[in-house]
Amino acid sequence: MNARHGTLASVDQREAIDLYLEVWRGDDGPVSFLEAAMRDARTAWECNARWLATLGYLVAVEQIGHTVVRSGTGTTDRKFSRRAFMAALEDFAPELLDEDGQGVLYEMRCALAHEYGLQSERTPRVFAYTESGPLLRLPEETWDGTAADAKRLEVTTVVNLAAVADLVERLVASLREAHAEGHMELAQGVAADEVPSLLRFNITR
Repeated sequence: MNARHGTLASVDQREAIDLYLEVWRGDDGPVSFLEAAMRDARTAWECNARWLATLGYLVAVEQIGHTVVRSGTGTTDRKFSRRAFMAALEDFAPELLDEDGQGVLYEMRCALAHEYGLQSERTPRVFAYTESGPLLRLPEETWDGTAADAKRLEVTTVVNLAAVADLVERLVASLREAHAEGHMELAQGVAADEVPSLLRFNITR
């Protein structure tokens, strides 16, 4: 039985999560979608590509929400991206960010993923990024949606990108800890037998 290379005829739920969380060691062979996202986010960060790194980290959060749940949470509504994103943070990092903060990070994920920009289309919000201070600093006033008003600090949501990276790294560490303690399940609609082929891909050189 070779779980490393995905040649199992079938896997149970725990084996499937093992495959999803398996750390990629840099060799040829299968790598999980989660590990690929984390690997590329870290690489981009090291290359000073901060926006790209942050997008990779936030994509990893949403992917986690679609794929696994903390046992007993009762959170089953994960069909849509926003709900999956927030559910991942609720399940595995509830002490790190409140619901409002989760929503703001999702809006930033959308701004980066859809426009690679600093404006949220979901709500009137303009972002500025830093690498110091708190994770989030919310605006004092509502942005009116104009370019002129976007220049004012009072309407700006300031996000510490270094803190975002740390948040997601801690989230993934919590994820692995929950699995080691037997407190994780596959999300509703994710079948164990699908994990080796749908949530992993092969790297060849």
